[in-house]
Amino acid sequence: MALADQTFGFFIPTVTLMGVGSSKETGAQVKALGARKALLVTDKGISAMGMADQIKQQVEAAGVAVVIFDGAEPNPTDTNVHDGVKVYRENGCDAIISLGGGNSHDCAKGVGLVIGNGGHIRDFEGVNKSTRPMPPFVAINTTAGTASEMTRFCIITNADTHVKMAIVDWRCTPNIAINDPVLMVGKPAPLTAATGMDALTHAVEAYVSTIATPITDACALQAIRLIADYLRPAVANGKNLEARDKMAYAEYLAGMAFNNASLGYVHAMAHQLGGFYNLPHGVCNAILLPSVCEFNMISNPKRFADIAVAMGENIDGLSDVDAAAKGIIRLLEEEIGKGTALGRILGGGAGSVGRAYGVTRVPVVKNQGIPAYDPRSVKGIGITYATSTMGADHTAGYTIATNILNVGGFVDPLKKEGQAELSRNLQIATAAVDSTGMCIFVAFPALDIPECLPALIDMINARSGINLTGDDVTNLGKHTLKVERQFNIEAGFTREHDRLPEFFRTEPVAPHNAVWDFNDEEIDEFWNFQESTARAQQCPRPFCPSVHRTTKSPFGKGGFRGICL
Repeated sequence: MALADQTFGFFIPTVTLMGVGSSKETGAQVKALGARKALLVTDKGISAMGMADQIKQQVEAAGVAVVIFDGAEPNPTDTNVHDGVKVYRENGCDAIISLGGGNSHDCAKGVGLVIGNGGHIRDFEGVNKSTRPMPPFVAINTTAGTASEMTRFCIITNADTHVKMAIVDWRCTPNIAINDPVLMVGKPAPLTAATGMDALTHAVEAYVSTIATPITDACALQAIRLIADYLRPAVANGKNLEARDKMAYAEYLAGMAFNNASLGYVHAMAHQLGGFYNLPHGVCNAILLPSVCEFNMISNPKRFADIAVAMGENIDGLSDVDAAAKGIIRLLEEEIGKGTALGRILGGGAGSVGRAYGVTRVPVVKNQGIPAYDPRSVKGIGITYATSTMGADHTAGYTIATNILNVGGFVDPLKKEGQAELSRNLQIATAAVDSTGMCIFVAFPALDIPECLPALIDMINARSGINLTGDDVTNLGKHTLKVERQFNIEAGFTREHDRLPEFFRTEPVAPHNAVWDFNDEEIDEFWNFQESTARAQQCPRPFCPSVHRTTKSPFGKGGFRGICL
């Protein structure tokens, strides 16, 4: 078969040191690069652990002075980079050491690019935008995931837009990479799991890349094999040195693969999730990887079948498509379905993930993740998110209908006026319809079609043998909301749980630069409504939301079956 002209590069550090105790060579390696004073870039967590001081002492023992900059955030920003540039220049440094995971390495790369080339780090977004070399650079890795200690990739968040900038430049590849599993021992299980899933994603996306080569294939498959065998032991026992060592090799191999075969849709989406919500990169990958694999599988099922084999699946007698699916199902079933350490975190939702990884900027209400609609620009749905007894449930009071679609009238989504009343009325109607056993989405046409609600009431009456009126149905919705709220109160919820995350108040959203501007009193006013008791009485069953006519029902004390079960 004739091949068209095509050149494939392969980029790795000049020197890589692996194995137990390899970090002890840092001083000699920095000295060999001709450094006299090095900037050590790390984060505050590693600095607080004393690890940065430990490396500093080793390097200074070799005759090289060290200045520590611990300003790398979990998703490093351009602000972090230029803070580091300032420290580098003020102290007359001539080399860079990074210590940590991807955040430290990427921040250090950003510092090096600006020091070597001038300008702003935003100038280097894209491929090979630099024109001059960076200062000598040694990267010491402490997590088995990002492989940033050996790649030409640098991911920096634009602090103004919260968009992650992808900088791909061979000049930012570290001169020397050091992977000492001793520095990884004792890392928390959630961090180990997330970084391990990052490495797995690197290997998988590189293996199914359209520019994969035999070299990257070999690296990717071996990385998958090692991760399948050693990630769970490393998560289960952080002091398992063998598992840590094998995971260090796995993440490096995965780095060799994706550094040269590139990545795909998982990372394209994960970077933006991490940049906008400041979420751990590995967690974003873990959430997205199964869905993207399933979407891509039909394009090359043989490759996905190879991944299944590398993960330890038996595919004897299966077609490529069925074999490929086993690899994807394994990700879903093994992690979440079977309750692995990572699966328990992911299965608990966004709130659980945030608590596990120390992230406070999490879009949840009552621990339920906020869906697609942003409450800053659609304020009615914000009231629904805040007050819904089920947490951030947009279906509980779908104000999008009136705020955006002009169904049942129009209330300006960017203004506060009328939003609480709109959300309250919609939540009452939705609760009433839902309590009857009908699909809650029938409340949607009821907003815009005058004949719809009477028809629904006729259906309820015909099915149940009673004679509800429109007022009865409204009262049913009110009562349902009140009972659900009382249930929450007895479960420990307070008014403080009817609040949106603080960042919605402080971070404007484009294009209107809108913020969530309801105060606590305005939100609490939502519950200032009364239910009528003139024509109905509450079911005696605890927490039953049903309201029954005082007249005798053909179904006895239980009321009509569609409401009271």
